[in-house]
Amino acid sequence: MPGFWASADATEIQYLPPPPASLDEGPPGEPPTATAIWAPGCWMWQQQRYAWREGFWQTANPGWQWIPAHYVCTPRGCIYVEGYWDYLLSKRGVLFSPIFCPTRVYARPGFAYTPSVAIDIGLLVKNLFCCPGYDHYYFGDYYDARYEREGIFPWFESAGHHEYFDPIFAHRQWRNRDNRDWLTQVKAEYMRRQKDPDARPARTYSALQAQIAKLPKAKRNDYHVAQPLSSYVENKASPLKFQKVTPEHQAEAIRRNAAIQDFKTQRRTWEMPPALTTGGEHARPPVVGPAEAKPIGPRPALIKPEFPRVRTADPLEFTPRVMRLPPSPVVGPRMNSLGRNYAPPARPVAPRPNPDVTPRSPRR
Repeated sequence: MPGFWASADATEIQYLPPPPASLDEGPPGEPPTATAIWAPGCWMWQQQRYAWREGFWQTANPGWQWIPAHYVCTPRGCIYVEGYWDYLLSKRGVLFSPIFCPTRVYARPGFAYTPSVAIDIGLLVKNLFCCPGYDHYYFGDYYDARYEREGIFPWFESAGHHEYFDPIFAHRQWRNRDNRDWLTQVKAEYMRRQKDPDARPARTYSALQAQIAKLPKAKRNDYHVAQPLSSYVENKASPLKFQKVTPEHQAEAIRRNAAIQDFKTQRRTWEMPPALTTGGEHARPPVVGPAEAKPIGPRPALIKPEFPRVRTADPLEFTPRVMRLPPSPVVGPRMNSLGRNYAPPARPVAPRPNPDVTPRSPRR
């Protein structure tokens, strides 16, 4: 079940039927100003039916990344999340290299792992892919044609499709708006790596080190995709600052993690389909959300159109479920994921959904 941001002051969560397929066809032309970005249209639940809200231009902000309005599907229904400004990748923390750990190792009592190899966010987008069907980004060597058949596409593919929205690409494209050849250069670099396996990123850290050792010193910095955390900390050009973690902070982190795990278990039970629950409505544990972190600086104001055009879908014989929630406990600052976003499955507009069928995770 995908996660979503909700206000810590919220006392209700409304579960809705799956929305129809998107009608958004992208911007209706060139942006009106150099600082405008396109906010895609979306379906809105009004008077027991879905009404289409047209997309609109809004003022961009260099220090923030726009996450459009979207729906998060759960076994109990879809949850609407309004569009919001999110942190840039460079301000979201450290991305550590993934590892493979056998079950016989991590299942041992008291097992703990401390990551030590960090990924350079600046080089991340050079080998970035997305899988709309599973709401994930992929990083590394996914250049073979078989990955595209499995639904894993280069991140820049969202420029020509409207079935899903990639906030990372949209922001990078806006930042490079004065460079008309930027997208052409990105595609050319992708084609070069697709044709030349030696130009692709290494699949393991040891292979990466061997690859860098063979390069001239002038080119090594362009291939330092991953490096030890100690080198990352010592880099004065890094936008992040580090400090030693005290035992008190470690204990606090363990406490917060336990609270988050407990909340996750509660949500899993709460959002089970009605047929799988017993004891009636009052037997289900309440859903509570983590406290929302305070942003760094003011969020940009959202500019909405004065007279948005509205189109309605077929009325749905569905009564939205509204769950009343107790006050939310504070479990510490939130941690952002990699730009989750929503785009409906495919066109044309889907037939009226059946509320008795458990919704699947939407294509994003």
